[in-house]
Amino acid sequence: MSSRDEAFMRRALELAARGGTRTAPNPSVGAVVVKGGRIVGEGWNREYGGPHAEVYALRAAGKRAKGAT
Repeated sequence: MSSRDEAFMRRALELAARGGTRTAPNPSVGAVVVKGGRIVGEGWNREYGGPHAEVYALRAAGKRAKGAT
């Protein structure tokens, strides 16, 4: 894993922490959508029963999500 990948993972963990205990019994999750070495979308689980972090991140990225990871 590259140092850039580690930075993206750290950002996902920071986002996950925003969920606090509101996601229980599910874990807190953060997600980033990356394209061209830049974050184009971010998200986190906000509450139990709500959309997952990935949904929020893809919504935020919009059309930029095409071809991203």
